[in-house]
Amino acid sequence: MIGNLILLLLILASPKPILTLQPEVVEAEPGEAVEVQVILDPGLHGVSAIDLELTFPKGLDVEMEMGSLLGSNPVVAVMEVEASRLRVAAARRGVTEAPTPKGVLMTLHITVGEECRGILRIDFSKAVVVDESFNKLEADLKGCEIRVIEAATLNLRVLDQRGKPIAGAWVELDGVEGLTDSLGRLTLRVRPGAYTVRVGKEGYEEHSESIILKPGASKSLEVRLKRHRRCLIATAAYGSELAPQVEVLRGFRDNYILSTSSGEAFMEIFNAWYYSWSPYVAEAEERSPTLRALIKASLYPFIGCLLLSQGVYDALSSTPELAVVATGITISLLLGLIYLTPPTLPILLKLRRKPDARIPLTALLIALTLHFTALRLGYLSVLYLSGPLIVLSSLSLPPPLVQELLRRLRIHVKVLRGLRA
Repeated sequence: MIGNLILLLLILASPKPILTLQPEVVEAEPGEAVEVQVILDPGLHGVSAIDLELTFPKGLDVEMEMGSLLGSNPVVAVMEVEASRLRVAAARRGVTEAPTPKGVLMTLHITVGEECRGILRIDFSKAVVVDESFNKLEADLKGCEIRVIEAATLNLRVLDQRGKPIAGAWVELDGVEGLTDSLGRLTLRVRPGAYTVRVGKEGYEEHSESIILKPGASKSLEVRLKRHRRCLIATAAYGSELAPQVEVLRGFRDNYILSTSSGEAFMEIFNAWYYSWSPYVAEAEERSPTLRALIKASLYPFIGCLLLSQGVYDALSSTPELAVVATGITISLLLGLIYLTPPTLPILLKLRRKPDARIPLTALLIALTLHFTALRLGYLSVLYLSGPLIVLSSLSLPPPLVQELLRRLRIHVKVLRGLRA
């Protein structure tokens, strides 16, 4: 008797049931579907039945699904949606025990209409909770609001350093992903806010930057990707990709050679050749300090040639294709003089063959004619042949030229000696 009295007093003194729509704030774009749950916290009460009515603005398409709070198979007397009103009346089957645990009474599936704007409220207009003794209880009610957000649009275009579209580049915008089309374009619709855009593709350096997208605004962004090609031998020799000497090599390649069709075609051929063997040399450098020191010393003249040839490019920079070809010939002549002439000249002198620069010179003239004709006519595939031919013929010119120079010097020396005699 005393126990029942205490229980009755506890029930009478217990707080009211609380009905809430959760989450209390929902952000959605026009056309987006969201879910809102009707949560009932009965406190110490049992819940045997409910009779609810909700109101919502026009433009929201609402469907409902019963939750588990009234059991797995409640008796649903009313479940209807008319205009901007939703009503549900349902009861538990069987015996109701107190207290009923807090739970989901039902779930609202809401689609935001395309015409919706601003803040839309969903509120209880009626709420009757029936306890285990079939008493009608007052409940504290708390609705929710849907904040309609106008999506922002990002129009992205991904190009290489020469301005050519990159198809199939991946784009990530804080979890939103996509691939560029054949024109290097991708359009993403996202919620407004601050984002980090990441763009990349195999063979290119990844690009990342921060942007801010405003509600309803359309932002255009152009991204230029750099090809990712490490200077393996130089990096191993100087110990870091950030070494000044490595940066000179990489900067010359990226800022001068790759700025034109001629340079890009040559670099594709060169890279296919260079990366077929350079990893093994770089590994050998890692194991041998002596080899690393020798290669480091041998690279200094090469770097000096690049620095000298930049003046040629700068002088002709108003015509980039001509500038890069002239620069390539200058570098090749210098490299041929420094690296090729010393080992080959003794052999040529020993053979006592008459120096003949006509073959490499003729090859150079043919390659130049072929190269600039292809550029003018737009046959860029020809550059994959003419570019390497220009370099190779220029490299082979210094040995016979130096041999001819030495021959003429010997003749002059003999003449001078004859005159003195």
